[in-house]
Amino acid sequence: VAEGQYEYNESCPGGGYKATWKAENGVDYYLFLFSTNVQGGGFEVSLTEFTPPSNYVCDKGVGPLDLSGETIAGSTLDSIYDGTPDCSYKTLSPGLWYTVIGNGDIVRVDTCSQATQFDSQISIYRGDSCANLECMTYNDDSCGALTSAVQFPTEAGEKYYIKVHGHGYFTGNFELSVQSIPMAANNFCSSSTPVTPGTEVVKASTFGATYSEDAPPCVLDPSSTPGIWFTVQGRGKAITASTCLSSSTSSTSIAVYSGTCDDLVCITGGGYDYHCEDSLAGIASWYGEDGVDYYILVQADDGSGVDTGLSVTEFENVDNDFCQIASRVEVDGETVSGTITGATSVPIFPNATCIVY
Repeated sequence: VAEGQYEYNESCPGGGYKATWKAENGVDYYLFLFSTNVQGGGFEVSLTEFTPPSNYVCDKGVGPLDLSGETIAGSTLDSIYDGTPDCSYKTLSPGLWYTVIGNGDIVRVDTCSQATQFDSQISIYRGDSCANLECMTYNDDSCGALTSAVQFPTEAGEKYYIKVHGHGYFTGNFELSVQSIPMAANNFCSSSTPVTPGTEVVKASTFGATYSEDAPPCVLDPSSTPGIWFTVQGRGKAITASTCLSSSTSSTSIAVYSGTCDDLVCITGGGYDYHCEDSLAGIASWYGEDGVDYYILVQADDGSGVDTGLSVTEFENVDNDFCQIASRVEVDGETVSGTITGATSVPIFPNATCIVY
């Protein structure tokens, strides 16, 4: 029915656990109290009846909310779990429900406010009723804090369900903001922004970006992390793509694909590159075969919209610097000599086309 959540606050200065649930009339409930370590000891337990907010259940969700930037305050402190699993860790976290009606644009929902005082999460659902909900997306930590933000595409006239809840069983006060924003021009692989190596930095933003469900994971999962697309054509030289720029406002990662937008193949990627001054950017290097198109997906690590930029440069590489131009070695007993001087540090991801064994 419920599990205890650790609390350490003014109402519980010594630290303790709190569990809330809906008690049906005439039903007996059993409380199991146990120690979290090998030590025994005494305890006190209190039972209190209270009335939760009406929108702790889906069919009492507040809305539809105004998509022009409405902000609404709420609190899950006196809420209880309603039986609908969240879209992230499927915990029994108490939450509050809201609804919006789609207008065909991207809808952004966030708790990125100083009024949000706990580790919040947001789950987004669609469906023809509360009894038939399908998870669309979710977010845990965003906006550089323990708050949350999600962006999702909508169809005009369709109803969407928003559940604000905690990470695990955390509860607290929050401020929810809802707004409609235009879709990013390069939101899809098929509408990638062309980039020529060596040109000026391309300013970019993941505000208005959504998810790429057809792209295979390369660094972050494109089906749950918003991103924007670029394309560059190889010219028989090594290529570096980087968001390691002063204009970046949050952590980003880069995924590089070959193939076509209908059949993408992960080449390489990069994120959290510590050569960057702010340690928030991604750098990826690969060998650009002459005439081959490469697709670059820039993703916001925390799921939120961020302002950033992309630079793409070419450089001279040593002969067998990349997997794509590996030197062939015959099994003939001969010794092969080489040097790693001037070689490029390139991450190898488990689902990339070139894997080191």
